[in-house]
This record gives sequence, C-alpha cells and structure tokens, in this order.
Amino acid sequence: GDDEKKEKKEEEKTDEEKKDKKDDDEKSWTIFWKEFNKNLKMGCYEDDSNRSKLSKLLRFTTTKSEGKEISLDKYLDRMQESQESIYY
Repeated sequence: GDDEKKEKKEEEKTDEEKKDKKDDDEKSWTIFWKEFNKNLKMGCYEDDSNRSKLSKLLRFTTTKSEGKEISLDKYLDRMQESQESIYY
C-alpha cells in the first residue's frame, strides 16, 4: 500500500541524489584536472617516492575513450593482450 509507495519514492530520491553527487564530483574533478594536470604529470616524472600515488590521479584521452579522459588503470584494463606499449 502506501508504505510501499513511500519506500519506492525514497529509493528513487536516493538514486537521484547519488546521480547528482556523481555529476558534481565529475565537474569538480574536471575543474581540478584542468588546473593541476601539468603539476601532477611533472610530479610523476620527478617524485619517485610518490609516483604510484600520483599516477592514480592521472587521466588520458584515448582513441577509444570517446573524448573523455580516463584513468591509467581503466586504460590498462581496456588494453588488448597483444598490445605491448602505451603511446602518449
């Protein structure tokens, strides 16, 4: 009855809130990335002790990412087994 309708509305509201939060996170990340991507890339190059931490923050546009920037981990997951190198 009414309780089921209330629960469904709450679930829909929660889903919408999650989507809105994800959209906000993506917008925030895009702003952060545009501002600091060069610093992060240089940090990976120059800072041996933090290279693995910084590399997780890097994003790349690829031929298969449809114009979106993706993480190195996602790139490696999508990489074909026969591919031996990464070109950048």
